Amino acid sequence: MQTAVYDEYGDTTPAALHKHTIDWLVPYNLGGADVKANIWPAAIAGTGFSQKNETDTILRQLVCRRELTLAQAQKALETNWYSAWLRYVVAAGHL
Repeated sequence: MQTAVYDEYGDTTPAALHKHTIDWLVPYNLGGADVKANIWPAAIAGTGFSQKNETDTILRQLVCRRELTLAQAQKALETNWYSAWLRYVVAAGHL
């Protein structure tokens, strides 16, 4: 599946593969599935993997505290995880 995901994004050179890691758009702990549409190559350096993981963690906490529904958290990630990071992590002071 990883190869198919990298192929879809168009860069399968060894250099590109070392700059990215496979990540789930909606993680398992927020109901995400292990399907190609939910998997993408996240940048290891710069804005990417770390910020996405921060977002996943904060959204899970908000769902567990019932401050956000599971559907809202999933939609935030599916629509634009970067905007979700800005809203729920940066603007909320979770950095």
